Amino acid sequence: MFNSKKFIRYENGKAVIRAELIFDTPSELPASVEYEGYILSQGSVAWTVKTKEVYALASDGNWVKQ
Repeated sequence: MFNSKKFIRYENGKAVIRAELIFDTPSELPASVEYEGYILSQGSVAWTVKTKEVYALASDGNWVKQ
């Protein structure tokens, strides 16, 4: 679920955004940079509530635990 999102640009007809996301567990993190019709930009952040962890989206499209 989105907590916040900031528009960066359009790419191939889709909005590229930097987002702050909230999930219950790390297994719910998006498997690709495309999420709910948007393209997630490097630097997007995901919080996991049950594990109390923070992840950042790297330039290679992988989530990195911070």
